[in-house]
Amino acid sequence: MKVCLLTNMIPPYRVPFFEALAGHCDLHVICDTLTESNRQWEIPDSFPFPVTILNSKNVHWTLNQQDLDYKERRQFHFGWKVSKELNRRKPDIVVTCEFGLRTILAARHCGRHHLPLGIWWEGTKHTERNVTGIRRWVRRWLAPKASFYWSNGKASTEYVKSLGDIQASFHEGITGVDTAKLAADCDEELRGRDALRESMGLKGTVFLFAGALNGRKGVREFCAALRELDGKLDGRECSFVFVGDGECREDLEEVAKATSNNLIVKLEGFRQPEELTRYFALADAFVLPTLEDNWPLVTIEAVAAGLPQLLSTYNGAAQNLGENPELGRVFDPVKTPDFASMLLDWCVTPPPRIPETLRQEKIRYYSPSSQAERAFQAMVNTGKDTEA
Repeated sequence: MKVCLLTNMIPPYRVPFFEALAGHCDLHVICDTLTESNRQWEIPDSFPFPVTILNSKNVHWTLNQQDLDYKERRQFHFGWKVSKELNRRKPDIVVTCEFGLRTILAARHCGRHHLPLGIWWEGTKHTERNVTGIRRWVRRWLAPKASFYWSNGKASTEYVKSLGDIQASFHEGITGVDTAKLAADCDEELRGRDALRESMGLKGTVFLFAGALNGRKGVREFCAALRELDGKLDGRECSFVFVGDGECREDLEEVAKATSNNLIVKLEGFRQPEELTRYFALADAFVLPTLEDNWPLVTIEAVAAGLPQLLSTYNGAAQNLGENPELGRVFDPVKTPDFASMLLDWCVTPPPRIPETLRQEKIRYYSPSSQAERAFQAMVNTGKDTEA
């Protein structure tokens, strides 16, 4: 089975999933570019599967989400070369990763040649709330044309089904993290946990944040919660480790200077994905107060590491992971008193790590091999939905 997968770029964390999928079919990944200008990760020199880079023309634009008070620079690719490449490759199935021009061209090709079309969708009703007019119309037109959908989880599936009467099957839990390797690396790092915490001067419950230090990730809301928390510690100690970089770094630096000695803030800067395991190992809990995210993969990484977490209600993963209190608690980062109160609860009583049986269950479910199996089954059998 020849499969062409169309995407804008190849994030390093997706490579193990693509490699596992290539073990089930003749996979060829077609991307506009290897990476985008707002990414800092290191790109592999080669890939264990065929890749074609279209080097499409692109433009930069600024997403301005006024309701959440943040702006973010993004990149749009004009994938005009997709049709030519599909005609050259002659796939049996096409999978595409959005609801835009790339998918319009893929749907046109599949319609002409009577081929199944799969759409890998991540957005939620919250992330797509401002999509109206012609863009909404295009999505409603495209959505029924898919033979099957891969989605991150419940929130992504829910959005697609809101577009109309969709007859395609849905196959969830397609995210793209090598959970098994990350878990093994974290377990190895746990051996030096106490020494590492001591060397960094960390005290009390240690909270970890990993991601871009920007408005979309809720860093300003985190700063507000830390200021409020500082006044409620009553002599207790706690530590917050931030891994990442961005325009909100100065906000955190100001908090670090203004808060008492009982509230420790460490800014570690940007780290490559393979460097995160030591931070997962030293932490007691993970916090990502995102204001808008389809399904941040660091959320699954925290689960694989065994860390309970505070899940933002705006995090697409909250519908799946927030149902189990052993995995974490859901909160609204915009409500500062509630955010600070949850942090205080875990400062007073550090949360237990995720039970090993549950952790291993999630590691297996979100592993590249399991994801690839679900993705492959979607291509050969579209009659039955699968859920996390």
